[in-house]
Amino acid sequence: MLCLEAGKHVLCEKAFTTNAAQAKKLIETAKAKNLFLMEAVWTRFFPLSKQIRKFIEDGNLGAVHRVIADNSFGDNLEKKYGTTHRMVNMDLAGGCLLD
Repeated sequence: MLCLEAGKHVLCEKAFTTNAAQAKKLIETAKAKNLFLMEAVWTRFFPLSKQIRKFIEDGNLGAVHRVIADNSFGDNLEKKYGTTHRMVNMDLAGGCLLD
């Protein structure tokens, strides 16, 4: 927010925000100031991700009805790190999607 308020364009590495209300405020500020704002999710520009999107757009995969993704470590993180570590502490925006 400080960069937007200073009139700077923003390309933000994840986590963009910790909730939708925060994201909405950033978007509204960027629009009001006519500034570029984007979350820099690496998978959006990863060559394989780009190719899969092209296959879908070109109809090469047929109709996509559902996508299932698993973004997990396969470990019990609370057991491994305890309950105060940033990976599991919700007060620190913990979790695999915000890491």
